[in-house]
Amino acid sequence: NGTGVTVAVFDDGVDFTHPALQGKNIKVKLFNEWFGETAIPCKSHGTQVAGLIAAYVDGSDDIGNAPGANLYSMELGCDSGDLIGDPIAGFNWLIGENDTVSVLNLSWGSETGIYFAPLIERLANAGILTVAAAGNNLEGPEAFTVTDPAATIGALAVGAVDINGIVTSWSNRGPSPQYQAKP
Repeated sequence: NGTGVTVAVFDDGVDFTHPALQGKNIKVKLFNEWFGETAIPCKSHGTQVAGLIAAYVDGSDDIGNAPGANLYSMELGCDSGDLIGDPIAGFNWLIGENDTVSVLNLSWGSETGIYFAPLIERLANAGILTVAAAGNNLEGPEAFTVTDPAATIGALAVGAVDINGIVTSWSNRGPSPQYQAKP
């Protein structure tokens, strides 16, 4: 159930006042500055992701996959749906937290190639598993559409399924552009 595990959610922030996330907050760290601009974390997508991971409401059947886990919120800013900030600074900071954090969740993607590969490798060497979204291809399922950082060798890529466990039509598919097995 995730007890004893701390997951870092690197997204647009987590609203720890949400009833299903009470008591889950271990640390909040901002990485929302980019080229002299500061963007405010909007705490929407990150809250949803945190709920999928660790939500718990006593007496409810609606819980996350690891309701016993604790959470770090590594917060990027947001502007018109885009994440804004310094992910490299976030990855580098997290390596120093490896005695506490064992999983990093990245529910966002980029089409930058293998830009994140060295950072994911450094996290893996520090004992931190990176779980990253394969991405959402709104044009329908196609092979070779897994986005970075999920496309990197060291990342565990995760796709989307419906309530019946069937891969959704919009979930990106592997293999990765580098021919690695991915969902």
